[in-house]
Amino acid sequence: MVSPELLAGTVLARNMTPEQVAVLSEHGVVRMFEDGEQLLSADEPGHDLVLVLNGSCVVRGVLGDVVGSIPAGSLVGEMSFIDKRPRSASVYAKGTTTVAIFPENLVDQLRGKYPDVVSGVALNIAEVLCIKLRQATRLIDAANV
Repeated sequence: MVSPELLAGTVLARNMTPEQVAVLSEHGVVRMFEDGEQLLSADEPGHDLVLVLNGSCVVRGVLGDVVGSIPAGSLVGEMSFIDKRPRSASVYAKGTTTVAIFPENLVDQLRGKYPDVVSGVALNIAEVLCIKLRQATRLIDAANV
């Protein structure tokens, strides 16, 4: 279980009531990674959603180049969580990093009894994806100048 207090200030719990955050927190598992330890691997079949609670991560593309960094409070693996396809990048801890891992069937677990929590999670993930898409668009535009 993830502490509701830790979860409350994150992007995944944005605009959720304390009761909704408490429900969501029951479905996460906290895990710690040491510096350089791999959290996710490109092309792996896993579809869990990862929330960085403390520390940060480095994102490496399929060729091993650093393509980004993930600060505390950010999501990792949200695309695979949604579309159930293999991961598009590998993610490594930068320093000691604590994450909350939510199972790939989170939506199914919550849908019947807590549709409001599912709606909140979906909207928050959509917002994260929109932000990342806008950033990618800017990078592509900059590369074409």
